Amino acid sequence: DLEQQLTEATNAIRKYEKKMIKLQEKYALGVVPLLTSIQDLLLQVRKEVQQEEDNTFSKLREDFFHLRGVTVRLLDNLRLSREEVSSLNMTIAQQDDDISARD
Repeated sequence: DLEQQLTEATNAIRKYEKKMIKLQEKYALGVVPLLTSIQDLLLQVRKEVQQEEDNTFSKLREDFFHLRGVTVRLLDNLRLSREEVSSLNMTIAQQDDDISARD
């Protein structure tokens, strides 16, 4: 009687082990593609973000070089304007001296 109960219990355990294995296979197969899809999606998003960052950096770099060129030109123009003003002031001073000498 005891051996029969042990055999029945062993059979029941094997039956449930088989069901557990089937359930694990069923859900594991469903989870793996989902995880792979999520991983692929994350990689795609990361690639797009990196590309956007690269584009933004490239635009900022272009803007920097453009602004640097404009700044250099403005500084050169300012220097030339100062030289012109200084030259004009010297000319006015000479003319004032010439007028004072005539009087």
